[in-house]
Amino acid sequence: MLRFGLAALAVLTMLAEESRAQAPASSLPPTVSALQVQAPAQTQGRAAPLPPTGPVMVTMADGTQVPVFGSDLFSGAFASARPGARSDYPIQPGDQIAVRLFGAVNSDAVQTVDSNGQLFIQGIGAINVSGLPAGQLQSRVSTALRSVYTDAVGVYVNVVNGGTLGVFVTGDVQRAGRYVGSPGDSVLFFLDQAGGVDPLRGSLRDITIRRGAQVVGRYDLYDFILKGSITPFQFQDGDVVFVAPRGALVAAVGDVRNSYAFETPVGSSTITGRELTTLAIPTASATSTSVTRVQNGLRNSAYYTVSDLGAATLIDGATVVFRSEIFTQTINVLVRGDIQGQTAFVMPRGATLSQVLAQLPLDGSDIVREYIHIERPSVAAAQKVALDQALDNLERAALTQPTYGAETAAAKTAEIAAIQSYVAAARQVQPDGKVAIYTDGVFNDLQLMSGDTIILPRRSDVVLVAGEVLSPGAFSYTSRLAAREFVNRAGGFGQNAIKNKVVLRRADGTAVVTKAGEQVRAGDTIVVTPNFSAGRKIQLWRDLTQIAFQIATTAAVAINLSDRNN
Repeated sequence: MLRFGLAALAVLTMLAEESRAQAPASSLPPTVSALQVQAPAQTQGRAAPLPPTGPVMVTMADGTQVPVFGSDLFSGAFASARPGARSDYPIQPGDQIAVRLFGAVNSDAVQTVDSNGQLFIQGIGAINVSGLPAGQLQSRVSTALRSVYTDAVGVYVNVVNGGTLGVFVTGDVQRAGRYVGSPGDSVLFFLDQAGGVDPLRGSLRDITIRRGAQVVGRYDLYDFILKGSITPFQFQDGDVVFVAPRGALVAAVGDVRNSYAFETPVGSSTITGRELTTLAIPTASATSTSVTRVQNGLRNSAYYTVSDLGAATLIDGATVVFRSEIFTQTINVLVRGDIQGQTAFVMPRGATLSQVLAQLPLDGSDIVREYIHIERPSVAAAQKVALDQALDNLERAALTQPTYGAETAAAKTAEIAAIQSYVAAARQVQPDGKVAIYTDGVFNDLQLMSGDTIILPRRSDVVLVAGEVLSPGAFSYTSRLAAREFVNRAGGFGQNAIKNKVVLRRADGTAVVTKAGEQVRAGDTIVVTPNFSAGRKIQLWRDLTQIAFQIATTAAVAINLSDRNN
């Protein structure tokens, strides 16, 4: 008996060496490198996942930035564990089994369960293991061993890879390639090995499994994300998982639980308001929506109640803002300034500024009453709309400007690129919605609105200089000096600055475009704007200069072209 065991050992050892040297490479088609399916031992033949990342942000047609729904789904977790590690995993054809004999006979080999569910061990024979739970494999093989060897030979078996079929993952994924798995692995397992769906280009809603020329499976991962639903699928060797390009996006923001950009259904560039509402899940207080979209280069908006939105058709790039427009008898007002005490007030609707100021400890403080003003969200929103409209007109004018000759065409292309870069930066500007309270020293007791912030400036001894100057900063106030003299303290006007006019943002909330010789007050901010029209006769550049003043007066910001030579 021992002689027979030693003879079998020689055969087992030879087969084990052949299996280790040849099996992985021989299973690959000629065009696929073994590096695509083989990884360091700790990953058990799988490509290491990409590092986890957060949601990918996109900019909608109206400039709103929102995360893409599901873009952070894949972080390596779906491929981190093998099914074969479970004791209840049913062994099936294609599984790789490590067989180790020890004692009087010593050998190591990795055997594959054949298509009939048989595990063949040289010297022992074929053992039927099809459907056998992995936890019972040791007992089944030990029983077969005892029929051939004496107690002097022991055996240890373990499922190495639950199924060694190869599945190709391609399309808009991070790392297209051929990946090893078992027939019962989910589509998420194979996608995760490929780094997941490309968050910028790939579709989460249009994933197909192809077998030859046939589509044998379809997946919409929104069902998995929202409902936890994933249809089981039995893969075969050579199947292809294909991720189609991402479809159109429509965003839902505001009073919703899921504030994301959602992909439209497969085969459609639109989504109904009812479908979007189901995905976004508005809060219970949401009552109305505003839809902003761009068609044929023109921005337009529409208003719907939440219930009426269901019948609307939403196009690619549209942004839907859900709002809670509930009438209340009170308003919320904030106070910002260098004072002690209460800074948030709930006031009756119709309350005026003086009613809040009467509750503040202003006497004896450094607060300058004549500089008190309000920042109002509705004014900021109106300023933002006006700015965006001006930017839309500017961009449209740049794109429709006529071209003459090849040289002019090249210059125009450069100009358009520079202007579009400027427009993109300008769209990020958020006006502050300042409302002045004093007019020629007279206090105006304004009626407050919910969301108002009352600004209490303290006495200041500095003047800020910003924009197109050589050294922007804060400078000690000196009475009766003109704006030009403070600009000189900041190193002087920049090469591309408008030198005869500046924007003065007063501490009382007012803003004026005035001559550089205007006298400055303590606490003022001087904004020097860039001159885009110098040396250019086209109206487009004068419009751009006007927008620069508009930005400076509403937000105290100066933006220049990324390439001034254009």
